[in-house]
Amino acid sequence: MEESLLSNGVPNLDTVVSQYKANENMRHFARSNITIWRDINGAAKLASEYRLDFDPRADYWYQTERRFLVAYFAHRFARSYAPPSSTLTGHDKTIG
Repeated sequence: MEESLLSNGVPNLDTVVSQYKANENMRHFARSNITIWRDINGAAKLASEYRLDFDPRADYWYQTERRFLVAYFAHRFARSYAPPSSTLTGHDKTIG
């Protein structure tokens, strides 16, 4: 394998192809990595083609009803404990 490495430590294409053909585990990882790479590039292309202006401060936090509910919950449940699951359930029912 040493003779097949290029000067920067990358194996030449013939070595990679022969190992790919010989090793099922390598084929599985290659397919998985190509699928992930394709999904990421596709999502990036979609995101760049269909831009959506979104300012979380104006579009989410500064809505009057959300500010009112957050202030109410902060005042009503000050120094109270609630498990995270019930807190998220309450958030989803009122704000989400």
